[in-house]
Amino acid sequence: MKWFIKNNELAVRLSLFLLAFCFCLFLFTLKRLPPWVPLFYSLPWGEQQLSPTIGLLFLPLGMLLVAVLNSFFIMAILNKYSLAAKILTWITVALIFLTSVTLVKIIFLIL
Repeated sequence: MKWFIKNNELAVRLSLFLLAFCFCLFLFTLKRLPPWVPLFYSLPWGEQQLSPTIGLLFLPLGMLLVAVLNSFFIMAILNKYSLAAKILTWITVALIFLTSVTLVKIIFLIL
């Protein structure tokens, strides 16, 4: 386990930084955001796309949940499939990055 964390320290630090950035961005812009924000872009245009402002918090919370679940899965397969564990680690980082970009785009679209 220590070997894996040491070799993937960049991925772990990047994931934690991006998650902290998302939470801080949400908290710092919370008072300036309107009560309803566009979040569900796959739905038809209009009120169906809107969510309460607190709904933006589901993006970083969801990625935190994904990161925790993937960490448990990575630890379970680490000894037998180290390459798969490394790939899953970087996939988790990519998902967190894409979610961070989505959150930033939504917030700056509104402000």
